Amino acid sequence: MAGKNNISRDKLVKSARDLFRHQGFHKTTIDDISEASGLNRGSIYFYFRGKEDLAQAALDHALEREFILIESLMSQGKDPLDKLHRMIDGIVRFNADRGCKGGCLFGNFALELGDTNPELARSANRFFVQWKALIISLLEQAQDAGRFNRDVDLDAFAHTIMSLIEGALLISRASGDVDTFVKAGHSIRDMVRAHTKPAKKKSGCLKGR
Repeated sequence: MAGKNNISRDKLVKSARDLFRHQGFHKTTIDDISEASGLNRGSIYFYFRGKEDLAQAALDHALEREFILIESLMSQGKDPLDKLHRMIDGIVRFNADRGCKGGCLFGNFALELGDTNPELARSANRFFVQWKALIISLLEQAQDAGRFNRDVDLDAFAHTIMSLIEGALLISRASGDVDTFVKAGHSIRDMVRAHTKPAKKKSGCLKGR
């Protein structure tokens, strides 16, 4: 029974997440979620107090899944900067392949609810806080390895990366021009490379006999 309950709850959360992402919080109704999940209204109120409670669960689920994706993108990276490039390229590719449809759930919630529902907006902001911390950590590692300019303000740099991605995603959705988003990814790569230092070659010497 516990397993069945978990399956039903997960189905509700995933259905709500997708609807919130594409329709927004206010336009998504309990009936929409019921229809999309194939579960009745009673099931929704069995697991959740209401739409806000379900939205919180959807954000929690999306946050977990997003960082699983990011970790997967970075897993093949040879060094911190390679991991950063793989992360950005993967995020751009993931959204571009979907025509930038739906955008970013966290950005959508922050934009829609920032002035009307601070609690959900703060919950959505957890993604940006953790994402920025990850970018800064990679850049700090690159600095420690002598690969990235130490004069760069890493907090501002990480903010710029996130702003380019989120802003270009929003513009691409509005215009229907996915290329705008792809170009933003190229700009980020150029921006990182402008402050990247070449890897130091290992020195060695040959001993005579």
